[in-house]
Amino acid sequence: MSGGSQHTEAVGRLLKALDEHKSMDYLRKMYEENMRLRQENTTLKTVSDEMDRRLARYLEEADRSNDKAKKAAGELKVELQRRKELENKAEGAVGRLKVVELDMVKMSNELQRLSGFAAEMKPLSADIKQRLESLYTSARDLAQAYFGTDFPEEMISDASRWTNIDGHCCVKKSIPLLDSNTLSAKQMRVAAVLAILAWELAGLCFRPTYVLDEENDLFDVMSDMAKHDPSREVYLRSVLLEILNETGQKRAVQRRVVHATNEIFAIIGHPFDQSDQNSLREAIKVLCTEACEHWGHVQRLRAKIEPEFEPTADPKPEHWAPLTIKLVESTGTATPAASNQKLQNGGSGSNPGKRTKQAGPQQAQQQQPQPDSAAELSGIPIWPMFVVTGDPADGDVLTKGYVLRHSYLQTAFDEQRAQQSTGRRRDMREGLRRTRTKSMSAGVEAPGISTGDVTPTVSESFLSPRLGGGQKVG
Repeated sequence: MSGGSQHTEAVGRLLKALDEHKSMDYLRKMYEENMRLRQENTTLKTVSDEMDRRLARYLEEADRSNDKAKKAAGELKVELQRRKELENKAEGAVGRLKVVELDMVKMSNELQRLSGFAAEMKPLSADIKQRLESLYTSARDLAQAYFGTDFPEEMISDASRWTNIDGHCCVKKSIPLLDSNTLSAKQMRVAAVLAILAWELAGLCFRPTYVLDEENDLFDVMSDMAKHDPSREVYLRSVLLEILNETGQKRAVQRRVVHATNEIFAIIGHPFDQSDQNSLREAIKVLCTEACEHWGHVQRLRAKIEPEFEPTADPKPEHWAPLTIKLVESTGTATPAASNQKLQNGGSGSNPGKRTKQAGPQQAQQQQPQPDSAAELSGIPIWPMFVVTGDPADGDVLTKGYVLRHSYLQTAFDEQRAQQSTGRRRDMREGLRRTRTKSMSAGVEAPGISTGDVTPTVSESFLSPRLGGGQKVG
């Protein structure tokens, strides 16, 4: 134990001696400096590592940027090449465009030249409706002026004077012509003539100027085309309308007026004497001139206007209206020329010097206006409605048509049956008188015939042959 203590004390004295020695200070300082340098070295190494990492990252980003720059440069080169190609193409297109422009100028000039061969087609306007309504008024006034008056008995009893009117397709078996001057008889005469005027004007005047005759296949082809290919029909019509120059068109219209006047007069002119025939012919010519003049405007519309004579099974009031006939009151017989003058200036057109068949009691009854019911519209069509085809308004009704009132027809057929029955009884009485006179002069009676008063029984049909052996209205 003592040995160990001594050793420990020796070490302690040695350490104390070392501690007190000057070199220890130096060593201590060196140690501390070494530790500080180590620490700085560690810090520098950390910083160096960080800088290495950053440098590597920067180099990597620089490589990527360089790649992008190379790629962008390549794309830019391609784009510049493409732009150059586009510029070359644009230059070629500009050259071709100049050629096309020159061609278009030539085509435009040619189109303008060709357009000069076609008429200018106009849109539908209210003026056209007014023209068609005015034409109806003119035709109705003509019929009323010449046929809505009292006729001398020898005129209305002469069946040969009325053959052409009675045999016309619009009148035959449809409108009874009475050999009297009752209001019903006048109404039927006016209605019959107005129906004839409408039908003949449609066939002779409501036609384009390029159709020069009545039987023309081109007219039928164009009418059918208007329903199925309206645009082509309008174009062809515009070209055909310019086939004739203005002078040629005027001549065509004049020929058409003369032809229509002659045709219509040949149908309705026979009931009159020569003096009245001249006046009637002039009135027909004025009407045909008006019809051709109005239709000249109609044919230059983009829309096609056509007359429609056939009402549907259930005629609509907005499409068809009952015919209104205004008759001139008279105390005797009004000549057609005088009656026409009366309608124009309000004067009297009566001629009391001629003997007529006067109106009976039914005249006062039929002067009462009839209601415009659906039944009244089931009568005979007299004036057509005008419809639009080949237009956005295809099928629209431009102007109404007019039908002869059913009640007027019924009254007329009743009067006709009464006339026929009376005529047969009168003929039988006259035959009986002649037979009795011959028998008495011979001193004997005819077999089966009594000399007393006899009221014969009419067993056969009371309808005239022109009514088709039994047509009745109602």
